[in-house]
Amino acid sequence: FNFAQASDAAVSAGAALRVRDADELFATAGRLLADPAARERMRTSAERFLAEHRGAVDRLWNWLAPRIAAAIRAAGD
Repeated sequence: FNFAQASDAAVSAGAALRVRDADELFATAGRLLADPAARERMRTSAERFLAEHRGAVDRLWNWLAPRIAAAIRAAGD
């Protein structure tokens, strides 16, 4: 689930492409190799996407840690 959501977001941001099979993979890679401007746009989008999502694990842990601690305390009561 998380991978599907992340990959959808990357594709939407222009940071990734989705292909259906190996044939489409090679055709898409060939188009990118032949188009430096497209590669540059994708690289820029990927850098922006990564910067926007940096720290996601820390944010998740900051949200999750107090809830885990509360659950442990409640289990001990």
